[in-house]
Amino acid sequence: MNPRIDDLIAMAALGELTDNEAAELDAATSDSEVAAELEAALSAAAALQASAREVPRTTLRASVLGAITGVHQDVAPAAPNVVSIDRARSRRFAPLAAAAAVLLFVAGAVVVASNNDSRSTDSVAAVLDADDASTRPFSGSLGDSLVAAYSPTEAALVISGAAVVAPDVDETYQLWLIDDSGATSVGVFRPDRSGAVSVRFGNTDPSDFSLGVTLEPSGGSLQPTMPILATA
Repeated sequence: MNPRIDDLIAMAALGELTDNEAAELDAATSDSEVAAELEAALSAAAALQASAREVPRTTLRASVLGAITGVHQDVAPAAPNVVSIDRARSRRFAPLAAAAAVLLFVAGAVVVASNNDSRSTDSVAAVLDADDASTRPFSGSLGDSLVAAYSPTEAALVISGAAVVAPDVDETYQLWLIDDSGATSVGVFRPDRSGAVSVRFGNTDPSDFSLGVTLEPSGGSLQPTMPILATA
């Protein structure tokens, strides 16, 4: 499929489409393959919105949030070519944005991430509050506030952070598991309007790997683009 259409579907799921981009995607859905892919994305988002979450405890979550809140960040003013993530949302995809389901297509697979509605917050907190959760701080040029938390019982990895500079609209951050044999993509993520990152990656065990974050084209890459901006 045309990478531009994949980007439009990803941005639609994020609630980032302008009116012109929504019209472009509307026109593209005359292709049955595009229409089917968009329908699959919307159906998956609806399923994510309806899924139940446990009420989290507050122990590890409080310590992680306290750690990232207290980190001073010197954030440079946005360059003229940086498009604010606060731009107008597409009315057509407003229900999907409200559901806070971000569906991103990477290397032919669907990676599900989520932002700050109550259900996604609970799913992140379930990892942070798990009795067996462990954390690793990131270091590097992306910012020292990023923290990775992993819970074996949840079989999930959470990346949290504050004051993270948003990439250009046609770029994204990508998380990798790295060992001597190479790098494996975990998924992609973007900070919210305030620069906060709070995203859960399911079915991910980083125990025997280093973690790395790179800047990639929207939709992600098959291999990391150097340099690695943050490692843990």
